[in-house]
Amino acid sequence: MSVVDVKMFGAGWCAPCQATKPHFFDVADTYVLQDDTEISFDYIDVDSAPFEYIKEEGISSIPQIKVYVDGEYEFSVSSRDAKGMVLELDHGIYKAIYKD
Repeated sequence: MSVVDVKMFGAGWCAPCQATKPHFFDVADTYVLQDDTEISFDYIDVDSAPFEYIKEEGISSIPQIKVYVDGEYEFSVSSRDAKGMVLELDHGIYKAIYKD
């Protein structure tokens, strides 16, 4: 069984973040996996999260989406194009899960 954690880092004052956020959750709502893979989508507001956590995650620009498979960093997506960012995310998740 694989566990996929998808984290979007953003802020309320960030217009590109606010444009991306609904598309991010649209992907979350429609993601159906056919095998025993678990997937979670979380939004982290960089202004509310502890500074050490944001630093540990290496977040230097927002919006940024990071994907972890079984606790290991897989890839990140960062762009001001909301729809393009989410399409790249969806494609990356598929490739990360079905590497074989």
